[in-house]
Amino acid sequence: MKLIQLTLIVLYLLLAVLFSYLMTKKYGSWERGIFSFVVCIGFPLAGFLFLWFCDYYAEKQKDKDFSEFYVGDDFKRDNLRFLTEADPARELNQVPMAEALAIDSFEYRRNMIMQLLNEEDTLQYLEVLQDALDNEDTETSHYASTVIMELQRKVQEELIEREVLYEQNPMERAYALEWEETLYKILNSNIYDEQNRRRYFVKYARVSDDLLSDDLPPEKHLQHRIRILFMEKNFTAAQSFCSRYLELYPGSEDAVLCQIELYIQSKDSGGMAAFLATLSQRPVLLTQKTLQYIRVFRKE
Repeated sequence: MKLIQLTLIVLYLLLAVLFSYLMTKKYGSWERGIFSFVVCIGFPLAGFLFLWFCDYYAEKQKDKDFSEFYVGDDFKRDNLRFLTEADPARELNQVPMAEALAIDSFEYRRNMIMQLLNEEDTLQYLEVLQDALDNEDTETSHYASTVIMELQRKVQEELIEREVLYEQNPMERAYALEWEETLYKILNSNIYDEQNRRRYFVKYARVSDDLLSDDLPPEKHLQHRIRILFMEKNFTAAQSFCSRYLELYPGSEDAVLCQIELYIQSKDSGGMAAFLATLSQRPVLLTQKTLQYIRVFRKE
């Protein structure tokens, strides 16, 4: 009789050990395994039923989408934020890329960089990508270089496509607008070095002249041309376009801002003083974005 009891006890202990081992493997936690063993020993038979019921109930309540937290067969419960595949639509809006590159996980940094290949407008992340070239993780730096090269290829293809459409359809205003927008976007980025950018300044001037030949061109195109001239430091031409802007849109605050910026960039204090003295005579309503400059430069 005692032999049978001893055998049952040994079998029960082995069963408890096996059950605890299975719980450890399933949840990836040796604490869970020890807890299961203690419950099974402390509450013979009832412990097994209790743990089985808890496990069953937890499985029933588990959201099906929890599978996203797994990578292969491993569950890294201490690093949940790194386990899911990077979602650029969510992550790029919520976490600035500059901060993402500072996260400890190198794998996370690399994933975020490579996800940019799927972005429609990768150009907006160019500055961050260029910073990533100096990242302490060499793989992240390599990935950033790869993305920049791919971005340059896409940009070059878009430039060629837009230019061909514009040249082949000179009377179609839509193609001129697209070509101007593309060139302006590229010139405002640092994707090309100074030598290559000069070639596009010439192309931009041509299409801009075309669009600004209208009697009343849109303000946006006047602003674009003036800012491109600022980049070229061609302040003489910029003054001509600023004057035209003020003449065509006397009630535009942006026209006033362009003129003020011209005087700041060209360091023309005399012109600034003379212009500010005439502001009260202009039919324009000024807001804080302009008044802050006036307070600084106006001599009381």
